[in-house]
Amino acid sequence: VFFRVLPKVPPITIKSISGSDLSLGTEDGWKRTITATSATVITKGGQTITVADLKVGDEIRFHQTRNADGSYTITAIEVPTPKAGGEVTKVDGNDITVKQKDGSTRVITVTGSTVYTLGPTPGTKADVKVGASIDARGTVSGDAFTATAVKVKLAKLGGEVTAKTTDSITVKAKDGST
Repeated sequence: VFFRVLPKVPPITIKSISGSDLSLGTEDGWKRTITATSATVITKGGQTITVADLKVGDEIRFHQTRNADGSYTITAIEVPTPKAGGEVTKVDGNDITVKQKDGSTRVITVTGSTVYTLGPTPGTKADVKVGASIDARGTVSGDAFTATAVKVKLAKLGGEVTAKTTDSITVKAKDGST
């Protein structure tokens, strides 16, 4: 098995916009101008947007196809949405406090327009409870994270079934617990 470690690519940001032409750059000096066409799919947070919704300073990712003449056609542009999440430790009004993977805490603020999912199905704010694991997407302003979408992860359990009744299943996990 062969693994190739790719270098970390600095974020690509929009430096200027002229019609459907986007001048891009990175902090290490890379520059390129791309053109969005009517066939280019542009998204932000999973929602379709237009070139007019893009702003100078936005971080983007783009997909392209190489044409027979060596030029490229931009097929998709994505504005990545900031993410936060972890185990819910407190729910206080519109503030959800989570313990992140690195052990730090983060307050995620929700609004009336925040969209919730419970696993793969639509959810509500009531699904966000202490002990639940969540992923949120949203906007950041300073230290404040405001969620546009919150996904409550469904609990997972696996192991060897050691007993069952009509109402329950007993599972022995890899660590030996049941």
